[in-house]
Amino acid sequence: MLVDLIAKTVVIKFKVITEDVFIKITTLFDDLLNETIRDFPNDLVECLYEIRIGNENYSGPSFGEFKKQYEKNYTADNIRLTIQATSTQQQINPVNAKITIVLDRVGESSFVVLGRNNNWANGVFNRFNELLSKVPNRNVILHNVVLEMIVQLVAVIVITTFPIYAANRLAGIASIQYSEVYIFVIIFLLLSNAWTYIARGLIAIRNAYYPMVDIRRHARKPIILAVLSFIGLAAATWAINYLLDLLMKK
Repeated sequence: MLVDLIAKTVVIKFKVITEDVFIKITTLFDDLLNETIRDFPNDLVECLYEIRIGNENYSGPSFGEFKKQYEKNYTADNIRLTIQATSTQQQINPVNAKITIVLDRVGESSFVVLGRNNNWANGVFNRFNELLSKVPNRNVILHNVVLEMIVQLVAVIVITTFPIYAANRLAGIASIQYSEVYIFVIIFLLLSNAWTYIARGLIAIRNAYYPMVDIRRHARKPIILAVLSFIGLAAATWAINYLLDLLMKK
């Protein structure tokens, strides 16, 4: 167990690990590896490079193999870099320092520093934070709870308004009593159930193409956000205008 160690952690969000950022992170990791070897001369210092791309995995000490896997498509599903300094003499709690960088398109991404020396831990942590702060934030709006609320409200307005519109237009076709009510209820229920799966699909598309942390050669352009914004605005405008027209006629 890693006890009596000072822990420094930062959760990484809203970043796209482009080729340029990848080079900066791996360069910093290499610098930290060399410095750890120097700062802990009596310890066994090990490093581990891990990368997962689909069903292909590499886990080992070779940066060359790790980089070769990355450069196949300049993308990855998960990257984990680890440096660990272990005392060769101490049997209980032998770890004196550990640095872990995790970049994951689906799970949590983080940078964690564990060390017995507070100055060392703070120094390593601040250097990574400084690098991370220079990486522009991406996909923040798409993962914002306010946007999710707005999309949900627009969907509710459209799901409520369209059945009213359809009931008014189709009531004359049906020859049953209270046909407008029946038509409204049927269409409303159909749209409500359809929206449940549409919302899941939109979230799946967002997470697949615009995750909180992406690993790709170049950042994507926010095309999906622009298209959804246009469709949502158009639908909301129509629904609100139609409701206002109904109220004015009354």
